[in-house]
Amino acid sequence: MSVQEKSSVHISSDLRVIQMIGLGLLCAFDEFCKKEGLSYSLAGGTLLGAVRHGGFIPWDDDVDIFMLRPDYEKLIELIKVDPFIGEHLEFIGSYQFNTNLTWIRLTDNRTTVQHQTSSSINHVWIDILPVDAVPENEEDRRFIEKRLRFWRRLRLFLSARPFTGKTKLRAVIKTPVVFLLNKLNAKAIVKSKIDKISKAYPYDRACYVAEVVAQGKFLGWMKKDTFKNSTMLEFEGRSFPVMPDYKFYLESRYGQDYMQLPPEENQCGHKMRVEVDWDEYDTESILIDVEK
Repeated sequence: MSVQEKSSVHISSDLRVIQMIGLGLLCAFDEFCKKEGLSYSLAGGTLLGAVRHGGFIPWDDDVDIFMLRPDYEKLIELIKVDPFIGEHLEFIGSYQFNTNLTWIRLTDNRTTVQHQTSSSINHVWIDILPVDAVPENEEDRRFIEKRLRFWRRLRLFLSARPFTGKTKLRAVIKTPVVFLLNKLNAKAIVKSKIDKISKAYPYDRACYVAEVVAQGKFLGWMKKDTFKNSTMLEFEGRSFPVMPDYKFYLESRYGQDYMQLPPEENQCGHKMRVEVDWDEYDTESILIDVEK
């Protein structure tokens, strides 16, 4: 398809276009961190994609980033002053009153996202997730998980789109309940609880860190002392920092066979529709990336 055919104001975009917009967000964030002296690592499916595919997992549609809690807190202080990178890229998330996100997202406001279930996703985004100190004792970790799972379920409940649910009856009942709870400032309470629980274990004496604020459970962990001594991996033809013990993390997150593709029925991304304001983009350059 030619550039001229693509240059309407809003069009539904295909997966590769979404990936390239996400890559643009990642590159902008990388430059921001270099400027401000902040450390981060590719994480989750993005790190797995870098290792297994040299870029995005073919069906993935977002970017995951980890930051040690001290760097993450510095990031929050910076973006409280100015949440924008340029004209169109904006940080949103946990530091804001009117959102129930418990982490930070960098979003591109030249895009519009209609997610099937969540009202907290409005633009193409990358997730910037803090990693917190975690105990080595399994019983202590289970105790933390039990507390976090409750508050995570409530967070997801509060972000549900109106009149959505597993049954029509549940959808109808859920909508006024969510509205009332949000009027009663439930979002702020939930965020405060998750933040307090995730930071409860002493950071200074911890050997391991993990992401818990989004998932509410331990899906892979890392050695804290090696996290900032990053190495570089290629992702979509560019190099980005990753934790040096990334194999240890990937095995603990996805299992020892993480290089194997999952069953076809599990090869899916978010259920969403994306529109792109092409008049606001350097359309020609993004199409060149899409075609690579």
